[in-house]
Order: sequence, then C-alpha cells, then structure tokens
Amino acid sequence: MKVLVAAASLTLLTATTGLARPALPISDDTYARVCLALEQSAERLLNACQIALEQPGITDVLRYDLQLSLGAIHQWNSDYQASIDAYEQALQIKPLSTEALSGIGWALRDLGQPDEAYAKFTQALAVDVTASALMGQAAVGREIGEINNDAARDMLSAALAIEPHSGFAQREIAWSYFEDGAVDLAIAAFEKRLNEDPDDVNARFGLGRAALRSEEPAWALTQFNRVLELDPNHTGGRSERLQALRQLDRNAQALSESDLFIEDHPDLTDGYIQRALALSGLERRAEALNTFEQAEAKLGPSNVLLYWYADTLAYDGRFTDALNTIDRALDLEGADASDHMLKSWIALELELYREARDSAEAALELGGEDPWAHFYAAVALVHTESTDEAVTRFQTAMATGLPEDIVGFFAEELVRAGDFVGAAQLRLKY
Repeated sequence: MKVLVAAASLTLLTATTGLARPALPISDDTYARVCLALEQSAERLLNACQIALEQPGITDVLRYDLQLSLGAIHQWNSDYQASIDAYEQALQIKPLSTEALSGIGWALRDLGQPDEAYAKFTQALAVDVTASALMGQAAVGREIGEINNDAARDMLSAALAIEPHSGFAQREIAWSYFEDGAVDLAIAAFEKRLNEDPDDVNARFGLGRAALRSEEPAWALTQFNRVLELDPNHTGGRSERLQALRQLDRNAQALSESDLFIEDHPDLTDGYIQRALALSGLERRAEALNTFEQAEAKLGPSNVLLYWYADTLAYDGRFTDALNTIDRALDLEGADASDHMLKSWIALELELYREARDSAEAALELGGEDPWAHFYAAVALVHTESTDEAVTRFQTAMATGLPEDIVGFFAEELVRAGDFVGAAQLRLKY
C-alpha cells in the first residue's frame, strides 16, 4: 500500500541524564540548579547553564552535569549541532559517558545521519545499558535495516522494563507492528499508549493510520480529527484525514479540503494526489489526470506521485500509458513491492504475461507473501507455462489469503487456455 506521507517524527524529547533535581524557588536557586533541574523555559535554561559554566572554580563533576543538561536543552530547541558540541564537551570530562554518547546519537538522528547515530548508540551500550541507548539503537537500527522489527521490539521492551512509561518506546513498538502489517497488534499498542496519555499526538496519528489500514475510515476520521484538535498544523494528520474522507465517499469534501492543503503546502505532492483521487472518485478523471500532470510539472516526478498517476490511468482504461508511467516510477529511488504489483496487474490487462510474472515475482521478493502477487503470477503462468504449474501457484495464493470469489476468474483463465478439466477440478476443490 502506498503511503502519502511518512509517519510523523518520533524524536525523543528528553535526554536521560539521571541528574534532574527538584527545582527550588527561583529566589533561592543557583544558576547551576536551574540548569540541572530542566524545569524552566529553554531560553532561561540556556542562560542559566552558560552562567553556571562560567563560574570560577566549578568541579569537573558539576561541569559534566551542566554539559549534559546543555546538550538536552539544545536538542529541545532543535539546535542539534550545538547539542552535539555540548555532549562532546561532556565526553572531554568523562570519555565513557553513556549519557553523552546517547545524546549525540539522538542529535545525529535528528540531523538525518542515522548510520552515525547507530554507531554512537552502539558505543553507548558497550559502556552501559540504559533505556535511552536501547531505544536509540532500536529506532535507528530499524530505520537503516541493521535490526529487524522483532529484535527492535525486544530492545524496546527491555527499555520499557527500565522506564515503564516511555512514550517513545511504546510508540516505536506500535509503529513496528504497523510496518509488519500486524494491524491488530499495532492498534492494541497505540491504544495502550493512549490509555496512558490520551493527548499523545503521534500515537493518535498512528491509531488513525492503523484504522485506515483496517478499512475502518469512520474510526480513522475520528482519530485524525483529534490529532488536528491537538495540533492544527499536523501535516500528516491533514493528509490522512483527506484519505479517510475519500474512503467514506465524501469526495466533494475531500476535494475542497485538498485545495486548502495545496494552498498551505504547495511543495508537497500529498495535496495534489488527494485532489486527483477525489476527482477520480467523483468520476472527473480527466481533471484528475490533469492534476497529476500539473503536479509533476511543478514538483517533478516522484515514486508516489507516479504510482497514483499510473493507477488512475489504468482505472481510466489507458493501460499503455499506465504501463509507461509505472515504469517511470520503478526507475526512481523508493520503488517498492506495491509498484511491482501495480505493474503486474497492468501488464496482465495488456496480456504481457512474462512482464506480469516478472513483476509479481519482484513484488514477492520485496514485500513477502502477498496472495495477490501469487495470483498475478498464476494467471501469467496459465499463458506462458503449463496450466498445472499455474494451478499450483493459484493454490499458494489461496493458502496465503486470496478471497474465494476469485476462483471463478481463475477458472475462466484456465478455460481460455483450453484446460477444461483443470477448471472443473478447481471448482470442485474450492
């Protein structure tokens, strides 16, 4: 399934220092205590930390603690390089600091340097096991493919054993289930998090995404409405809400709101795609295809844009144009199993059976056991190899979850190929 926007960032908002102390009344507090307590505004904390660090005669132990706080504050302010610099200063004092190494790891992740971040989390865990380092290595490891989702969940569960109420770990577990296609488990995990914090925007967004995947658009719409109540500027929430509206056949509303989305985010493909799909839902496909053309002319080609463009062309019966468009998508970075699946279906419609089979096999290689990919391969085999081999492949498709109402369609393909006995036996079996 193509996703129009990536899941929202799961940035860890707290750095584990183990040194936070209850704040005293300001009139009685020192600058160092204000800095270490991390309970004031970022501006005030930065000022307090800088003044405390400039005080004569402070010990290395205190300077180390202050640098950890300073690193966390800069990260909250999204000043990631300054955060790294502060943590590096802490490492000058304590070279084997799990807290500082983890802090650098989180900052590098936010800077878009996941490989470097993973190395820092690995260093941190070699020194000591902390919840922050476990969560960081699990999250980044999943992103770069160093850790599979099962292993990541084990690490995140270990982190929760240390910090039982970590929202980050709970959300990561939920998102990992979502990525695995285990939607029921994802829903349960997101709901567990929301039971602890009903205002967790990321978890609420995830629950909406999972509801859409479960084909429950009304429930999804409720979740996205709540996301936008909590964060009116949540781009993903707005985009996914459009999808929920379309699935509820509220295409006119989706069209109106997609125009507003494009106005607010003219450089994102999401609004154009949702607008085009809403127009298609209103049987205004000429306008839909024109929207895709305009989006590509304005923003350039992208994998997701060309996927939906090809899908709409195919739905309009323009299969040759659709094939050319999905081939352009497959030439771009980011092509996945769904691109190959779409090409396989289009190729079948054009009776390009070898291309259809090759694309189905590519989809299976990238996306795992998909009954429709096996089905497309089976149809292609009817016309390229023996029908016996095709029937065997069709049985694999049925065993992996293909709906039984497809049996008649496949039996018709066997009849077209002259295998009347095979078609009759198929009917008897299913």
